[in-house]
Amino acid sequence: MMLYRSKKVKGLTAKDYYKVDSTISDVPKEAFKSVRESIKGRTKETYSQFDEVVKERGKHFSWLSIFEDIGYWRKANQIHTYFVQECQGGVDECQLTKVSKVKLTKLMSLCKQAIALKEVYLNDGIVQGKPLEEILPTASGFFFGGTEFNEWYFNDIEETIETISKVLKETDFKTQTIFYRSSW
Repeated sequence: MMLYRSKKVKGLTAKDYYKVDSTISDVPKEAFKSVRESIKGRTKETYSQFDEVVKERGKHFSWLSIFEDIGYWRKANQIHTYFVQECQGGVDECQLTKVSKVKLTKLMSLCKQAIALKEVYLNDGIVQGKPLEEILPTASGFFFGGTEFNEWYFNDIEETIETISKVLKETDFKTQTIFYRSSW
């Protein structure tokens, strides 16, 4: 599960961003400009807007991308469930999805509500108010991890608070856009 950041280009959908990134990912860095110049029409203008953000990425082999990795989770099904329900309209097809500042701020708020219940859940106390099932519910599924409200659950929540805090602080939402994508 990944969060990405890219330059905001007016009128592009998440599918458009995916097409641009997929097209350039197989192109050697030195050939990107000539590939972009060979594209015709509106698409050429779109690609040229990414000139300054195209970067080489990868540890084991490199490729070009318009995206910057800014968040990563593994088996944090409560976080995945939030993005699917709040940003993907309940559709979970590993698609690239835009995530607004409002949705990130809401996730941060829900994570803080969940953390406030950590000691109660870990010590088998009585929950006053909303239970975690209503705040950030878990979900079962292939490669989804556990569904218990245990130390793993709260570790994911704490890491999410750190990640979202950093993203909110470092992102200029007027010139940049955030995306979520899962891969199973």
